[in-house]
Amino acid sequence: MTASLSFLLALVAGVGFGIISGSEMAMLTVAASIKYKWRAAWTITFAGLATMLPVGAAIYYFFMVLPEALLDIAAGGVIFIIGAYFLAEGLLKKNEEEEEEERIKAGMLGIYSGFVLEGIEITTVVVSVGIALGSLASGISGLLIGWVIPLATVRFLKSTIEKIEKHSLKIAVGLIMMVVAGSLVLFHLP
Repeated sequence: MTASLSFLLALVAGVGFGIISGSEMAMLTVAASIKYKWRAAWTITFAGLATMLPVGAAIYYFFMVLPEALLDIAAGGVIFIIGAYFLAEGLLKKNEEEEEEERIKAGMLGIYSGFVLEGIEITTVVVSVGIALGSLASGISGLLIGWVIPLATVRFLKSTIEKIEKHSLKIAVGLIMMVVAGSLVLFHLP
């Protein structure tokens, strides 16, 4: 395989994996915006991204021994729990807007954890593909490009998202997150 073909394959794989994981991260950003306003949501998003990139790189060799299915199940479990929480909250609290400080902190930590778990999983996959193709920098560049696409889409759709009633948005986000998480887990069951 030529160097330019390896570079291109690693870049395309990185973009593809980035769009998939970035879509899940975008849903977490929307979920955070429902509860904490947009500024806090983007703070959680970037804190998660900034944390998982070095952590993912540092523990790359550790994850080489874990099966990908286990990583998908762990990330899916966290995302499912967050989605179920938003679904229940959307169904049960249509008119209630009060939130306690402890619940806010716990919710932020859960969303942040979802970012970090998803990011570490996908970073590990992209690093593996990049090394296998001999073009790690290309794979990581593609991953970053792939993450920008869905996150930028959420940013540009912010005004539209804000017009949706909170309880309806919570129900939709919760259901989408649960379906994504369920698919991560179901694809790896025997």
